[in-house]
Amino acid sequence: MQVDDIDSAVQYSLRKANEYSFNGQKLFIVGHSAGAHLSLCYAYTRNVGGKVKAVGSLAGPTNLFSMAYYNAVIYDPILKPFLGVSLYPITTASEQRYKNCSPIFQAITSSSPSIFFYGELDPVVNPDQSTSIVYTLGTLGVDKKIISYPLTFHDWWTDGTKTSNTLDELKSWFNGHQ
Repeated sequence: MQVDDIDSAVQYSLRKANEYSFNGQKLFIVGHSAGAHLSLCYAYTRNVGGKVKAVGSLAGPTNLFSMAYYNAVIYDPILKPFLGVSLYPITTASEQRYKNCSPIFQAITSSSPSIFFYGELDPVVNPDQSTSIVYTLGTLGVDKKIISYPLTFHDWWTDGTKTSNTLDELKSWFNGHQ
């Protein structure tokens, strides 16, 4: 599973903490799109010992069930190879599999503080993927922040101003959660 790959990378980094001169007790992870999904899944389900102090999601899907349910033609062929089951026809098992792999259903009161960024015109990962999980985290009492970019699609890396803002916000968020 892909989260196992994240775990391997984290464990490797921890083994190299002294060599690369960083505090292995304070990790921060962030990803874009599918990478954001994996970062959230890791932070919410594998953060044994609380080493992941905060997590960032840049246009990340947080509810695979709702994505596939409302856009089956697009997402079922993408998600099926990774989840091992098609959502359709919907069965209790397929619904549960999609939900079990969704950060919105993995979040608990002790989840890592989370910051979310999204483009308001994102056609790939609907903005409600960020706004919904922020609401859920709020009900759980988890520290969270959301930043939206108007007139922006899924990827804003060619826009220097938005990229700088994203990096500044991440730095501030991570520094505030040490």
